[in-house]
Amino acid sequence: MKKNKSGLSKKIICIVDDEPFILEMYSKKLINEGFEVIGACDGEDGLVKIKKCKPDIILTDLIMPKKDGFSLIRDLNDNPDLSKIPKVVLTNIDDTEKRMLACQLGVLFFVIKSQCLSAELTKIVKEILSVTLRNPMKNVICSQ
Repeated sequence: MKKNKSGLSKKIICIVDDEPFILEMYSKKLINEGFEVIGACDGEDGLVKIKKCKPDIILTDLIMPKKDGFSLIRDLNDNPDLSKIPKVVLTNIDDTEKRMLACQLGVLFFVIKSQCLSAELTKIVKEILSVTLRNPMKNVICSQ
């Protein structure tokens, strides 16, 4: 496991998104904040990489080729080794039904890409990891 500047183990974030610009933008910001980032271009690739690296948090788009975000989340929830990994949806779909489904599937945050700067996403990631580290049994409310 890689170490950050203070000698602590880097937290691993997996971003699953089929838009190269989004993947690169969020990856650069999170890497600059001291995280290790694993990128995947669709849900199938994401599932393979998540099984291999077991990240500390997963950020996933909903609309992707091969396997959409909801299918990915269901597959993760069905796997005891992966079900407890915190999940965040990153999408441009601002839809109440999709938001409710995401919450039902245990997603912690439902983020609209066009309304979220990379600095805001980094803050969300740090907040989730902070809660997870302090109290792994605590549920985080699904929010915007």
